Amino acid sequence: MTRRETERYCAQHILVDGAKENEPRSERIYCPLDSTHSVWKKDLQRHLKKCQSKKSSQLPTDSWFLQNVNDSRQDGIQSSSNPILHSEYIEWIGFVQEEYNRIVTEQSLLPANESVLVKTDMPLLQHSGLDRRLSELSNQKHAIQQASLIAHLERYNLVRPENHFVEFGAGRGELSRYLHQVLIIANHQRLSVNPSFLLVDRAGTRMKLDSKIAKDAAELDSSCRHPNVRRFKVDIKDLALYKDACFEMNPENTGSGLVAISKHLCGAATDLTIQCLANYSSSDRNVIPVSGILIALCCRHRCTFSTFPRSYVESLRPITSRGFEILTKMTSWAVCGRRQDSRPDQCDHVHERDAPLNPTTEQDKYLHPSKLPIEEREIIGIKARQIIDYARARHLQSLGFKVELVRYVDQSVSSENICLIAVP
Repeated sequence: MTRRETERYCAQHILVDGAKENEPRSERIYCPLDSTHSVWKKDLQRHLKKCQSKKSSQLPTDSWFLQNVNDSRQDGIQSSSNPILHSEYIEWIGFVQEEYNRIVTEQSLLPANESVLVKTDMPLLQHSGLDRRLSELSNQKHAIQQASLIAHLERYNLVRPENHFVEFGAGRGELSRYLHQVLIIANHQRLSVNPSFLLVDRAGTRMKLDSKIAKDAAELDSSCRHPNVRRFKVDIKDLALYKDACFEMNPENTGSGLVAISKHLCGAATDLTIQCLANYSSSDRNVIPVSGILIALCCRHRCTFSTFPRSYVESLRPITSRGFEILTKMTSWAVCGRRQDSRPDQCDHVHERDAPLNPTTEQDKYLHPSKLPIEEREIIGIKARQIIDYARARHLQSLGFKVELVRYVDQSVSSENICLIAVP
């Protein structure tokens, strides 16, 4: 923020402790709803009516809001703030090695088409419907990922205009927008029905692309079949999808399916999404069956013991909340790459001032609490990630889905390159 010529600080920081006593600050006060920002005293009443902190503290009254409906285990267990000890790492590294070997052995007894281990031999896919966008971008990372995800949807015949698409953790809604463009292109600019998109995100995202979806229809679709686009601002744990007539706005599509999509759904949000869809499928108001789920997985270190459904935990053999915390911590080792100009293991919060920028193996082992070099930690991290993903896949199988775990982009595009695909 700018400051007045007569004042030392900008309006936001007039109240800082370092301000001199003779400088004006009596007219600026902290907001009583949220002390992280301040307001001019004369504008307080007007500010309180529109303060975002007030809005965020108000619970929605919509039918689809049901607090903690998808948080299946309200046990109140929180992650510990205690640092992880070397002895704990050694104990749970042993668990990872044994559990991973058990999974590999178990899956090797199944036919190849029934295994849910990550498919590394599948060719990386791209969709021609995003060629134009790729040609316009200098940084193609996100477009490459979106094109691959849409291609995998098409592989299962899910890119159909009569389907209802729900994008979880939608952010700006980019995946929905480009999926809609592909729908128009694939149907030769003439959609027979109005596509439906429901965008779900707990943040009030700026620069949303919701309106762009309709504009794309006007520009690309000569039949002017404008899509139905809705957005719910809600935490996924509180989304009762079955309680809302989300898709009654498109009665002509009632014979189609619901397709859940997401590009990078962090940690616990993936588990809450799966639970949300399970609750929807088991409801007697499930008039549109779930036809497919496609989630680009990421941030397994943000999984939580309380949101990881009980059947997941049981499939991992007996594991304590502390053990689960350590397991998820180790998943980050798979993606903790180091740049040449960065300190080692910044993801693991190593802050030694005198740590070398490019440590030797012995120095690296000394710096990390596990006492393992980064090469070994990366292997353990990959195994820990696969254990988490395997548990999710097994849970979806128990709900009646056929599941695939696919490496959908190259490591050079993204280290978080595993996609979960499930169909009935």
